[in-house]
Amino acid sequence: MVLEDRSFNEITDLIKFYTSVGLPKNLTGLGMDNPTEEEILKIVSKMCQPGSYAHNMPFKVTEKMLRDAIIMTDRIGNKI
Repeated sequence: MVLEDRSFNEITDLIKFYTSVGLPKNLTGLGMDNPTEEEILKIVSKMCQPGSYAHNMPFKVTEKMLRDAIIMTDRIGNKI
């Protein structure tokens, strides 16, 4: 949703729902406490491989866009 530039309220509502059903809301919840830039870039690289879901977006998705979206989503999840 961050990648799609959705509103902050939409994003926080979804994160609150995730929490209510036991899904992770941040990288820590995925077992990544304080990930390094290198670790995030490894994830981003895999997400940008041919055939990945990132290519289903109605716009071109770049590695920088995904990196920024992951970091922003993690920050929002950490605050909720």
